[in-house]
Amino acid sequence: MKKALLILLSIILFSCNDSQSITENQKLYLTAKVWGFLKYYHPVVNQGQLNWDNELIATMRKLPEVNTKQELSQLYLEWIESLGKIEEVEKRDEYSNDKYFDENFNLSWIRNDFFTNELSDRLHYIEQNRTQNLHFITKGYDIGQIEMINEPIYSASQWSDTNIRLVTLIKYWNMIEYFYPYKYKMDNEWDDILHYFIPKFSDVNKEMEYHLLICELTAALFDSHSFFITDLIREYAGNKFIPAKFSILNKKAIINGFYDDSLARLDDIRLGDAVLQVNNIPVYDIFLKNKKYIGGSNESIMELGHAWRWIFNGATDTVNITFERDGLVKNKTIRRYTYSTFKPANIQPVKWKKINNTFGYVFMEEDVVMEEDLSTMMEDLKDTKAIIFDFRTYPEFIIDELLGYLNAEPREAAMAIISDLTYPGRFIWTEPVLVGKYNPSPYKGKVILLVNDDTQSRSEYFVMAMQTIDGSITIGRQTSGADGDVLPFSFFDDKTSWITGRGIFYPDGKETQRVGIHIDIEVPLTIEDIRDEKDAILLKAIEIANQ
Repeated sequence: MKKALLILLSIILFSCNDSQSITENQKLYLTAKVWGFLKYYHPVVNQGQLNWDNELIATMRKLPEVNTKQELSQLYLEWIESLGKIEEVEKRDEYSNDKYFDENFNLSWIRNDFFTNELSDRLHYIEQNRTQNLHFITKGYDIGQIEMINEPIYSASQWSDTNIRLVTLIKYWNMIEYFYPYKYKMDNEWDDILHYFIPKFSDVNKEMEYHLLICELTAALFDSHSFFITDLIREYAGNKFIPAKFSILNKKAIINGFYDDSLARLDDIRLGDAVLQVNNIPVYDIFLKNKKYIGGSNESIMELGHAWRWIFNGATDTVNITFERDGLVKNKTIRRYTYSTFKPANIQPVKWKKINNTFGYVFMEEDVVMEEDLSTMMEDLKDTKAIIFDFRTYPEFIIDELLGYLNAEPREAAMAIISDLTYPGRFIWTEPVLVGKYNPSPYKGKVILLVNDDTQSRSEYFVMAMQTIDGSITIGRQTSGADGDVLPFSFFDDKTSWITGRGIFYPDGKETQRVGIHIDIEVPLTIEDIRDEKDAILLKAIEIANQ
């Protein structure tokens, strides 16, 4: 359906003859595409002698004088000619190689009704004789990781310059176009996103509006790694919080924890309170209004975890709520505070413990269970019937070390797709990733893994590795669905956003991005469990361990 809509849109956008006029947005859209293609494909551009952002600005300044298809193609041809000669290279035969993952790759736009045959042929020639040494992208410290380099950094004060705003949009759009492994997983076609944002970035009147547009742009990836925050965005959402945490369930905001329980008691805010309205506006209406700013790989993570600043926050010291408790609906006014006011309870997390002297429980929190703990921990738990590993958190990267106690030999945990830096936009399948070590006497009991919406990125990958253990059982609810290392993008000053930079799949090719990792036994979150402070996931794990 998405492809059919894109084809229809393309027909509408590109239905013109040589003499027909072209809108300003169409010209900017095509310029963005050509500029990005030349940035990552043209050998002379990748020698690093040109300020490529300035080249884009100079070309955009010429667009008002362009009125027809022929004139636009001529502008691009002259631009390409000015860059210098491209030497012809020996032809390659990449398309016959089955190592490629090509769900993201599409250069078919090179031939469209807006471009003359001469221009299309020229762009195709550049593709065939592209650079093999990118100037703006380099390999990262690990296999498959990449980094953006040699990019000018703009200042926040330049927000009022239309050209700088458009350069920022176009640069980000092309980075996603060529190097985002999960572009094919978006709800919307990435080309449609460019069409949507060009007029918005062109017509900004206030600095806060610009920041919110960037926030909306990064959220459009539907990637839990991707978000953008500045002081102006905080001001828009509201810098004052109620002292309670919440999740959205059944279109209600359910109180499920506290930033400061003493302040919550002052206004009698209780676990399980179901807030229906905030300042007389239904909670879910507020969520839907702000959803475009809430990044998240799936609906569950957006509602359960990522909406935390967008429902109750505001600029005033109080807020009125309508809430349901014990079957009764009431109204009251509760206080809001700056975040620095809160004094959260200082609870030291347990590293591991025995339950009924029969089962082990391990809290896999980073800086809690570390590599130096593993020998003592596994010695303490070696005779238990089962070990419950809690991954509802972010763990240390001790995958091989821990699995060395749990598996007899290394096993295949995942496959990855990584950017082909010799052919931007294409991705290559890696060999299966082996995890673990050789151990003739691994742990003999059951292994149970706990997951929920707090299980993200490294935690998701760690659970995939733990799922190689024979008979392991994964219990919980949908994870965040953002699996793979992050790639940062700087918009201005030190204000950065991130994307998932490496595609991660199960060894059989099953996806993890957006859908989360595989769960054997699902345990939904309920209002009753929150109200009763019942850890239903852990209780289910103990039940399974007893079996």
